[in-house]
Amino acid sequence: MRSAMAIDSTFFDLATERMGRIESELHNSSLIGPFVRRLSFAWFDHFNARVVDKMTKSMRDDTIWFRGAADELRNSSNDAAGIESYPSLDDMFKHIEGMKHGMLRRHGDFLNLAAIAKRHGKISAAATNAAAAACDLFDAMESFRWALMDIEANHAHISEGYSATNAAELEAVFDRIASEG
Repeated sequence: MRSAMAIDSTFFDLATERMGRIESELHNSSLIGPFVRRLSFAWFDHFNARVVDKMTKSMRDDTIWFRGAADELRNSSNDAAGIESYPSLDDMFKHIEGMKHGMLRRHGDFLNLAAIAKRHGKISAAATNAAAAACDLFDAMESFRWALMDIEANHAHISEGYSATNAAELEAVFDRIASEG
């Protein structure tokens, strides 16, 4: 049986550090599309494929990390101390959303590269693999975000009169909300 871990600030620091590295890579890779379009594929096919393969490996590593982090969050103990010790989950959610948008742009860039280079097998195949890796990383980041939201919801302060343990109490909560609005 797996032991539950208490979430601590080190976990969030590692996540923030990884997200910062990914954002840097997203910025650097945004330059690759215009650069590659100007190159002669016949001469640079092998080089370009290696660069894209390196990006793919990095995205796959990040995907594994975010999936593992999401699993750790889901399997963590119910100790909310770690959540409270992190300065702001809102900042982390904004960070994740920004990275997801960047990953969507990267995915599109790789698909465009694959289309442009379709007569050059190595780079086209590498770009297609990279586009798939970008999708996987997007999904892993979304899974991580949902795991954070679950923990935040589980440890949120419940205002008096806004909790329910059965259908009748839930109906009373809805009535209270309706009367306030």
